[in-house]
Amino acid sequence: MKTYIGTKLINAKPMRRDDYNFFRGWTLPADENGADEGYLVEYTDGGKPNTTYAGYVSWSPKAQFDAAYLEIGDVAGMAAHEQRVVAEKAELDAKRTKLTAFYSTARFHELPESEQSRLLKQGVAMRTYSEILGARIACFAVEPKMVLVSDGNTEVGTVALREVERTADQTIEQEIVAKGLTAPRVTPADIEANIACEHYFTAADGVIGAKKCVFKFHGKQSRAALTFELLTFCVLTLRNGFTVTGESACASPENFDAEIGRKVARANAIEKIWPLMGYQLREQLHQA
Repeated sequence: MKTYIGTKLINAKPMRRDDYNFFRGWTLPADENGADEGYLVEYTDGGKPNTTYAGYVSWSPKAQFDAAYLEIGDVAGMAAHEQRVVAEKAELDAKRTKLTAFYSTARFHELPESEQSRLLKQGVAMRTYSEILGARIACFAVEPKMVLVSDGNTEVGTVALREVERTADQTIEQEIVAKGLTAPRVTPADIEANIACEHYFTAADGVIGAKKCVFKFHGKQSRAALTFELLTFCVLTLRNGFTVTGESACASPENFDAEIGRKVARANAIEKIWPLMGYQLREQLHQA
């Protein structure tokens, strides 16, 4: 007998066993517990409707449901192929979360270095794949409100990012302008105009790209710190060729988001440009 694995999109909502039997007009069997938690499941990929729902409906116990399905959020209004892309990203992100957590286990560090390297490369490839899917989803006509991954024990929420309307720097700049303070100063626009290019990478990218990586442990607890994918670097090159760096470290693998990591790392790099350009302006004023 061969082994198969299936994938399908469904609609579901929490419903106890007795509530489901009441919905179907059935009498709860004497040997079943009506208080059992579970889900009413509607299959959207075919099947003759058996209730007032458009698709075929059944009931699934909570444990079996949580082990079999990933919640992908509200995708109403999306085309079927777009919903599949959202589901694909949710499944991929769930696997990435588990792989990233595995990096910090003793079992990972007992593996041969060659296998550790392959797993690190796999994590980087999965992250790139996830970012491509995220970029595709962002271009869909309807963006999912939230993607929620559940394995029955751990829930990881990945909320679609929104640009902040005003940063703290922009708010301060507006206040300066409103008060008529027009003397020479460094503005957020000056900072951005002075950036020639920017690069982002994680510690995992650095380990994979290095010809030789040296591990030096300081006790068993230090192994938990080797979650390379959680450390993001931003390198900003200024117009004169000078570089500044910013870092973003995520403590919990479940909270890691590549885009947020890059934004935080960039903000930290920007903070280092302010004093440099402030000194440059002050020197110019002094010479004048």
